[in-house]
Amino acid sequence: MTASDADFLTRLIADFPFPPATREEWEEKARESLKGRDPENLVRHTLEGIAIAPVYAADAVTPLPRMPRPRPLVKGRGWAVMQRIDHPDITAARTQAGTERRMGADGLVLVRAESPFSLGFGLTEEGFEALLAEWDVDRSPLRLDAGAAGFAAAHAALDRIEAVHADPGLVRALLNVDCFGPAALAGQRPKTADLVRNVNAFVERMAGQPMAGCLFVADTRAFHAAGCGEAQELGLALAMTVELLRLAEKVGLAPARMLPLISWLLIADADQFLTMAKLRAARLLHARLAEVLDVPFRPLLLQAESAWRMLTRRDPWVNLLRITSAAFAAGTAGADAITLLPFTAALGLADEFARRMARNAQIIALEEAGLDRVQDPAGGSAWVETATHALAEKAWAFFTEIESHGGFLAALNAGVIQKRIGEIAEKRARAIARRDMPITGVSTYPLLDEHMPDVLQKGSGALHIEAASYRERPGEEADEGRFTPLEPRRLAEPFEALRDAADAAFSETGERPRIYIAQIGRIAAHGARSTWARNLLAAGGIASAEGPAEDYAPAISPLVVLTGSDDDYAEQAPALARLLTERGADAVFIVARPPLDAAWQEAGIAQALHEGMDVLAFLNDVHRRLNIPVPDADAGRKVRA
Repeated sequence: MTASDADFLTRLIADFPFPPATREEWEEKARESLKGRDPENLVRHTLEGIAIAPVYAADAVTPLPRMPRPRPLVKGRGWAVMQRIDHPDITAARTQAGTERRMGADGLVLVRAESPFSLGFGLTEEGFEALLAEWDVDRSPLRLDAGAAGFAAAHAALDRIEAVHADPGLVRALLNVDCFGPAALAGQRPKTADLVRNVNAFVERMAGQPMAGCLFVADTRAFHAAGCGEAQELGLALAMTVELLRLAEKVGLAPARMLPLISWLLIADADQFLTMAKLRAARLLHARLAEVLDVPFRPLLLQAESAWRMLTRRDPWVNLLRITSAAFAAGTAGADAITLLPFTAALGLADEFARRMARNAQIIALEEAGLDRVQDPAGGSAWVETATHALAEKAWAFFTEIESHGGFLAALNAGVIQKRIGEIAEKRARAIARRDMPITGVSTYPLLDEHMPDVLQKGSGALHIEAASYRERPGEEADEGRFTPLEPRRLAEPFEALRDAADAAFSETGERPRIYIAQIGRIAAHGARSTWARNLLAAGGIASAEGPAEDYAPAISPLVVLTGSDDDYAEQAPALARLLTERGADAVFIVARPPLDAAWQEAGIAQALHEGMDVLAFLNDVHRRLNIPVPDADAGRKVRA
């Protein structure tokens, strides 16, 4: 801004003063708008009980301290753009890697088939070794995602570093050995002695190496996939970090030596502000942990990956918006490395278009939007600061609860962690069923005749566990170390199961299952409710036939939904319901505010349909009434032998 521009703005503000509004004035206006209701009714809460107020006063919040960040993984960039390489074919994987390097990705994520997040694909051992041999060690960051093969993969990466005699100070390696996530998904506690031995060998091998990056990771992806909340995710990262320190101490490795070797990998989802608050809280919590342990402060290396559970198989194009929101939130919150799942990841192996969109969502944010040019841009936002503080407090409380049960592994073995995650997951499932948490393109605004994107190979999009890696050793009892496994599930799966069942019926009969929407009066009277009913039914894969109530015939559908104005309902609903029943309707529903009028019930109307109802239960009931077999909806977790 030039001096003349600044002078003009100063004069403009002086000529048009905007006196500050007080809280009392806002509340008065809010009450007028709410017709006398208390503005406190506008306060919402997250699933973990964090209040979200409708308005915040900036001077009512004390900004939290800005936490230092580690040296950038890529010079001149606020975060490293990391791209998955997961094709099972060696030649195709090489092509993927070459394209990513050429088209602007900073680093690669080598996804082994053993990783739960290989999503049914992933590099073979031969493919992994081939790509590792081509790794530009001192120029390109590398992240490993190897699941149960984490230690072996990390040692192979170190072999590569040593073989090329790279300057350790230039190496950017996120070796990401995850000691707990795959085991939590498999329901098999890892052998403590094995973990201790591997941790010790790994640390000793890196003694004196000034490599930038990390050896171990507190990876929350498995727990997020199973439904944990934001504060729980942070508490679990703390608990896994302390469990690693506890294992290292068994061989004399002090926390001061071990803590700098551990990074955190957290989830970024489409809720921008909560994601910002969560990642900002992560650095505060890590610093607090170092303080409690009396360990010299070292900035946390914070990685982020877009959420698997938010991806949908239906209208997957909306996933582009979801991953873009995740990239924006993670970047502005200060992540050091970000990986976005392709928008078609729930459908199968991503093609070049889906991979390009995942890459460019970050490149545009960096190169065009310049999101990394301002440090902590969310800082000072009253809501983000409030949420950051609240998440940090709740996360620390959850961490201490886990520690009170003997630490992470003990709490996992006792089912404490699974129970707490299950409580939040159940709340979320109820909110999704009621559409209090709508899923665009699935539970709301569904498109029955959708155009699907291409994938290289179709797949379930489910997490996979290499069960063989966690089977009993010779001489062990079958149930030794067993516990309740995490149950990952994408949020859209219950609705998608209904859509799949309706599509299967369509394929078999050549006619999509449908319901007759019986409209009362003119379109101005029934239009909004008819549209709402049409979208409601489409969320279950059900089509609509529409027309006046008097035109109904049972051949159209055995089920009917009445739509009209409140005045029309009062005059005509009971009589029309009787008429529809007499003509052969098995059930009549009505789009109206609850409760269901007694006269309507007497006339045979089965249920009032409205916002806030259990949509999922209603659609399952519709499928039952229409004799549509519902396939197994438990597709979120597949165990591979």
